[in-house]
Amino acid sequence: MEDAENCAETFKKTAYKEKARKLIDLNNQLRDAGAQFELELPCVVVCGNQSAGTCTKCPIEVRLSTAPPTVAGASWYCQIKLRREYSKDNKQLETAPKELAFKALNQDQKDQLHHYIAAAQRALLNPSDPLETYVGTADRAARVAAADADSSPTASADGATGSTFTYSMAARVGVDELQFTGNVVVLEITGADVDLALIDLPGIIQTEQADNGSNVELVQALVRRYISNSRSIIVATITCKDDIDNQLVVQLAREADKEGRRTIGVLTKADMIELGTHDTWLPVLQGESYPLRLGYYVVVNPSQKDISNNMSAAEAADKEAHFFDSDAFFSSDSRLKTTVRERFGVGALRQQLSRQLVALTQRELPGMKHALEQGLAQLNAQQQQLPPPPSANASEELFRRLRALSDSVQGAVAGRDDDVAFFRAADTHYSAFKSAVMRARPQIKSSEEAEEPGSSREEQHEDSLEFWLRPEHAAAAAAADAPITLDRVRELAQKYRRDELPKFLPYKVVQALVQPLKGRWDAAAQTCLRDVAKELQELTGRLVQQHSGQFARAEAHIRGLLYEVLQALKQDTLQRVDHLMAMEREDTWTQNDHYFTDSMQRFLDMLTERMYGDSSDTDNTNQQQQLKQALVYLAAAGSSITMEELELLLAQKKQDDENMPV
Repeated sequence: MEDAENCAETFKKTAYKEKARKLIDLNNQLRDAGAQFELELPCVVVCGNQSAGTCTKCPIEVRLSTAPPTVAGASWYCQIKLRREYSKDNKQLETAPKELAFKALNQDQKDQLHHYIAAAQRALLNPSDPLETYVGTADRAARVAAADADSSPTASADGATGSTFTYSMAARVGVDELQFTGNVVVLEITGADVDLALIDLPGIIQTEQADNGSNVELVQALVRRYISNSRSIIVATITCKDDIDNQLVVQLAREADKEGRRTIGVLTKADMIELGTHDTWLPVLQGESYPLRLGYYVVVNPSQKDISNNMSAAEAADKEAHFFDSDAFFSSDSRLKTTVRERFGVGALRQQLSRQLVALTQRELPGMKHALEQGLAQLNAQQQQLPPPPSANASEELFRRLRALSDSVQGAVAGRDDDVAFFRAADTHYSAFKSAVMRARPQIKSSEEAEEPGSSREEQHEDSLEFWLRPEHAAAAAAADAPITLDRVRELAQKYRRDELPKFLPYKVVQALVQPLKGRWDAAAQTCLRDVAKELQELTGRLVQQHSGQFARAEAHIRGLLYEVLQALKQDTLQRVDHLMAMEREDTWTQNDHYFTDSMQRFLDMLTERMYGDSSDTDNTNQQQQLKQALVYLAAAGSSITMEELELLLAQKKQDDENMPV
C-alpha cells in the first residue's frame, strides 16, 4: 500500500513537472518571439532599492527551463543575448527589437557566468562600442578567475593578477556612456533545476542625492512599467538593514498591486539584522504588518567578498542553509510558525516563484490565446488591404503606378471617385470667391440719407441681382466706400457735359463711377487660388503615399517632381489672373452684350414686381423711393431716363403683360 502511494506521488510530481515545463517553455518561446510587445505575458519581476542587493544597471531577463539542452554533450547551456528597446538617449523604440547573440556558455563555464553578465551590461551601457570588445573583456576575466582558482595569486596570460584585473574593470565603470538603460540582457538557460521566467530590474534610487534626477526618474519609470503588467508577479526585495517604511519599493508595489494579490515580499540580508531588532521583522514575517497574500520569504545574499572569491551557487546555498540552522532567531524562536520557517532560503523562494508562475500562466492562457487570435485576425485583415506585389519588370511597374496615380488625381479633382474631399473643399473655396465678387458691388442709394427701417424684403439668394439691390446688403458689400447717389450722378453729369443732345448722359460719367470700383476682387482671386492650390498639394501628397508608399525613395522622388509641377501651374494661373485683372482696370466697356441686356431686363422685371406685384405694397412714398433708386442704377449704366419716362415704361410693360395671349 505504501509503495503504491509513493508511486502515485512520484507520478503526480512527474506529471506536474512536465506540465510546468511546457507552460514555462511556452512563455519563454513567446518572449523569444517578441510577443511581450503585443500583449502582457506572465512573468516574475524582481525589484528593490539599491541597497537591497539589486546592483544591476539594466533589466536582466532570465528564462530557466528544465528541458535538456539541444547542444550535443551539454548538460547545462546558457545563451546570453542583448535586446535594445531604447535609443542612446533612453527613448523607447517604436518597433519591436531583435535579440542579438552575445555569448553562449556550457556547464564547464557555469561558474564564470557573472563575468559575462557584467560584460553584457557594459555593452548596453556603451552602445557606441562594438559588442566584441566586451565579449573579449569577459573572456579574459574568466581566464583570470580560472587561474586564480588553481593558484592564487597567479599572473594571467596578459600579465595581470586577478585582483588587479578586477580593479581595472571597476575603474572603467565611471566612463560608461550611460549610467542606466532600459535595454535588456537576456539569459536563456536550459538544463536548469527549475522552470521559471523572471526579470531582475535595476535597484531603485531612493533620493536624488544618491544620483542625478534623470536617473532617479528613469529607474522608477522602468520599475513602474514592468510591475504595472497585470500578469506579473512582483518580487519586492526588502533589505533588513533598513526600516521597511523607508523603502520605496514597498510604495511602488502597493501602487501597482493595491490589494497585495500578486506581490511576494523577500527580506534580504537577513544575516545583517542588528542584535535586538529581530522583533521588528516578526510581524512582517507572520503577515501581521504589510500583509501580502503570497507572503514573505527570507534569504541571505553572498557577501562582496564571497563574490570576489568566485563562490559557486552550491557553496552559497550551503552557507545560507548553515545560517538559518544556526541563527538563534531563525532556527529556534518559538514565535515563528512552521509555515514561516518553510519560507527561508533561496531554494524555497525559487520553488514558490516557479509554482506561482506556472499557475499564473495556466490561468491566463485562455485570455492570451484570445488576444493573440484577435491580433492575428487584425494582421490578416491588414494583409488583405495590401496592394498586389510589384512586377518583376521595374519599368513596367513604375509606369503602372504612375498611370494609377494620374487616374486617381483626375478622378478626385473631377469628383468622380469615392474620394470627394478635394472636390468639396475646392467647391467651398469657389463659392467663397463668388460671394466675395458679389460683395464687391457698389453701394447705391437714392439720396445721402439712410434707408428707412422696414424696407427689407423676403430673402433672396446671394448670387441674385435682387439680393444685392437690397439696401442692407449693398451697404454690407461696400461699407468702406462712399455710396453712389442720384446727387452724385447729377454732379458728374454737370461736370462732364459737352455738346450733347438733351437728356443724354455723358459716357465719362459712367467711367468716373465705375473706374474706382475696378480690381476689388483681386485679393479674393488670389486667396481662392492659394487655397485651392493648397488642397491640391495635400491631395497629391496623399495619393502619392497611397500608390508608392511602400517604396520610400520612389515616393520622395515623385513628391518632389509633383511639387515642382504644381508650383509651375500655380504660377501660370497667377499670371493669368493678373492678366485678367489688368484687362479690367483698362477702359470701361464690354462685349458681353447678352449678359448686359439680360441683367438690365432682370432689373426692370424686379422693379415691375416691386411696383405692381405685391398688393400689400401700396405706399406711394415707398414706390417713389424705389423708382429713385432705379434711376440711380440706370444713370450709372449710362441712361438719362427721367422719372416720368420710367413710370410710363413700366406701366406700358405691365399693360403688355396683361394683354399677352395665354
